[in-house]
Amino acid sequence: MATTSLWPIHNSGSKAVKAIVRQVVEYAENEDKTKERAPAKEKASTADPQATVKSVMEYVSDKNEGMKYVTGINCTAEHAVEEMMITKRRWPDKGNRVLYHGYQSFMPGEVTPEQAHRIGVKLAQDLWSERFEVVVATHLDRAHIHNHYVINAMSFVDGTKFIWDEEFPRMQVRSDELCRAESLSVLPPNQDNEAARHIGAIHAGLKGTPTIESIVKEDVDSCVLAASSLSEWYRLMEAKGYRIDDSRKYLRVWPYGHTKCIRIDRRYGSEYTLEALEGRILSHGLVAEGVVEGENEDEAEEVRRLYEELRGRSESDERKSHGTTGAGMETHKGKQNPQTEKGRIKPYTMQRSYKGSSPLIAVQSRLMLPIGIQITYLRFIVRMGYRRTPRQIARIHYLYREELTRLDHYIAETRFLIGDDIHTEAELREKMENTYREISQSKKALQRLYRRSREHPEEKDSIVPQIRDMAAHLQEEKKDYRLCQSILIRTETMCRKEVMVERLKEDPAVAAKQIEATEKQGNKGKQNMEKAEERTKGGELYEQRS
Repeated sequence: MATTSLWPIHNSGSKAVKAIVRQVVEYAENEDKTKERAPAKEKASTADPQATVKSVMEYVSDKNEGMKYVTGINCTAEHAVEEMMITKRRWPDKGNRVLYHGYQSFMPGEVTPEQAHRIGVKLAQDLWSERFEVVVATHLDRAHIHNHYVINAMSFVDGTKFIWDEEFPRMQVRSDELCRAESLSVLPPNQDNEAARHIGAIHAGLKGTPTIESIVKEDVDSCVLAASSLSEWYRLMEAKGYRIDDSRKYLRVWPYGHTKCIRIDRRYGSEYTLEALEGRILSHGLVAEGVVEGENEDEAEEVRRLYEELRGRSESDERKSHGTTGAGMETHKGKQNPQTEKGRIKPYTMQRSYKGSSPLIAVQSRLMLPIGIQITYLRFIVRMGYRRTPRQIARIHYLYREELTRLDHYIAETRFLIGDDIHTEAELREKMENTYREISQSKKALQRLYRRSREHPEEKDSIVPQIRDMAAHLQEEKKDYRLCQSILIRTETMCRKEVMVERLKEDPAVAAKQIEATEKQGNKGKQNMEKAEERTKGGELYEQRS
């Protein structure tokens, strides 16, 4: 299964361009090199340019039986560095991209070295022989034979630069055509560029976790469904916190608070050009505002549904975590649960004290209604767009939407709050204190078991299961404590984002300045507090010494 990748080698300015070229070329060609260097970990931007080129050429030649499978196109393999530098001196260089380094990899056992090298040379000749100097080398050190390409970023014909956006897609298409002609396997469409994606995005996609890219794509689609014209699509996107620039080749979108854009028609495909977006908007034929019956359900109703769903899951998990002893009596953490009746747990009838709580909290708690921190979490999850319709998502600000990347954490913390019947910050801190004490006691008990196993080896067989159970119990307690800590921090984040969104709705320009000033003031206050603490500690140490 053939796959390809291509990436630039930059000049950081710390070393000469010739040094970068020499490093990459020798990295590709030096047959005496024995240390393996993975291309994905190459860090040429911080090295001498000539040394970088040299290193790549060394890498390529080291893995191909004494340069048997190294070919130069528009240059000789032995003098590739000098010939590439002649091209660079001939034309004024623009930008900091010195070379491009790529590979073409085949499935293990599919090709012979001669066949792989022939395909690699044919690929380079078809794509770049008219304008660029290229070195092709075939590696034989892995189970999968693969070709390496070292391409001069400057054309020897007219000095124009190699354009990755155009050349890499051509490389993928031509590579597939050559492989099919040789009866070799290729990747299905849209999978060959996985290597160019961030590893975190790849893992998130495999798990089904939302990413910034997937959120932006969903927001664009939802605004298309809710808009009746292209100008209204612009307005909806801007109201959600996006900045849009259509003055260049690709349509660029900046999410709120991000310094890097996403070029949506390049990232998501031809359906996301301005012309395609306008065609999609006109095709659904909605009236202004795109509102249809059933699209504006009450937020409180969505919160109630989510609460019922998570409460049901919490009850199910609660049952799974209980064991049975005797005549169906269920236990929790080794203790009998008085809230069981005929082997069945009564949902949410935890015996607790509501001293210090308001009468409303006490009544609603007994009625199993979400309030306090629970309602904050549930409302925020709904405002993220969780299980909302596309036209509802079209009116949700990006500050809410970006938190979907942490949806798993929000769900787990909400279920924890519901399962432990925690409604206020005071109850949460009480839970933290109790859990901390339990952790300390469990650690001491675990230490006693370890000590006993060392002092009485004959009892080891009976002690080891106890140690295992106690260690598992300790991990659960630590997990609860970390959840409490995370909830305290995340609650502040949710409240701050809600305030920011309300301010942005009133006056986006003024709100942005106020938010920036508030954050700066908060950082300054934090720094002053840290300095004061350091001075206090210094004074205490001075008094102790004196």
